[in-house]
Amino acid sequence: MPVDDETRRTLNMLRTSPEKAVRVADKLKTIRIVEPTQVVLGEGVYWLYGEAELDTGVCLESVFVIDTGDPDATSGTLRNYYWWIIDNWYPQGDLSGLKRLEIGEDEAFPFRWKTNIPLDASIASGRHHRAD
Repeated sequence: MPVDDETRRTLNMLRTSPEKAVRVADKLKTIRIVEPTQVVLGEGVYWLYGEAELDTGVCLESVFVIDTGDPDATSGTLRNYYWWIIDNWYPQGDLSGLKRLEIGEDEAFPFRWKTNIPLDASIASGRHHRAD
């Protein structure tokens, strides 16, 4: 499933400016480009540049979509991710990029992930298993 042009522009901006983040802040889905020193709970959804490391040792440039919840949240959630593979973005669930790398699904999941901008301990990055 291809990434649409608007999403691709956002992903490319984060890839070339990893100190920036996209923040979707409220019920009106207000989008802002910010430069946080840390992502904390209760601030909405963030799009952050980072890296995924597969069990094979392959590291993939990535953008992670993290829901930090509402102001009363007690933990955050990795909602989505995009992998940069051979000059193209692949969204969560699109395994065609792995095929281009000749990596099987069983070799890609679970993967370790981390963001370029530090996360609050309650939304710490770690291992992600394939969502069915």
